[in-house]
Amino acid sequence: MIQVYCKNTGETKSFREGTTLLDMLPEFEFERPFPIVSAKVNNVSQGLKFKVYNSRTVEFCDATVPSGMRVYIRSLCFLMCKAAKDLFRGSRIFIEHPISHGYFCELVKADKSPVTQEDESFSLQTGDLMVLRAGSHHYGSGTCSVNMRSIFIHLNALPGDYKAEDLSPEEISASMDTQSVVLPTVIHCGQKGLFGFV
Repeated sequence: MIQVYCKNTGETKSFREGTTLLDMLPEFEFERPFPIVSAKVNNVSQGLKFKVYNSRTVEFCDATVPSGMRVYIRSLCFLMCKAAKDLFRGSRIFIEHPISHGYFCELVKADKSPVTQEDESFSLQTGDLMVLRAGSHHYGSGTCSVNMRSIFIHLNALPGDYKAEDLSPEEISASMDTQSVVLPTVIHCGQKGLFGFV
């Protein structure tokens, strides 16, 4: 038998080796205005399925305690990842930084995501580079599918710049000198991407 001291009650009780914290919880009577989500075992945060094999000091925590809140948040993150996996097969979730009492998360779905610029729609694939004109109206016109991460480059028009569609093929050929470049709206860069970060 092991001895477990509960900080919540100030009592010590005996348990068999390998008893989980969840099984110990009903043996200690104390006020629980909120559900218990974790415990500190010798001041180390543990889940309630943690098995105790030696005599320890235990403090049960709800979500009002910082360590309990962290356990609660991690549980919600796992639940969100599971829901995203079930709903959007092959998707990935990036849980980034805290913002306004929450967390900034990015769901990456992917593979062919239509994007519309002015009245023309472009179907993007993995590794595509899209050059967008500043001042033009462009927006996503459908949902992303699995593993699509988009990198958009916005270009400002300078005096003497033209839209390719405003020029004839002859004018495009004539304008090709060392200071001119003609870019299509969508550049297919291959599976790894033009710069290797797609």
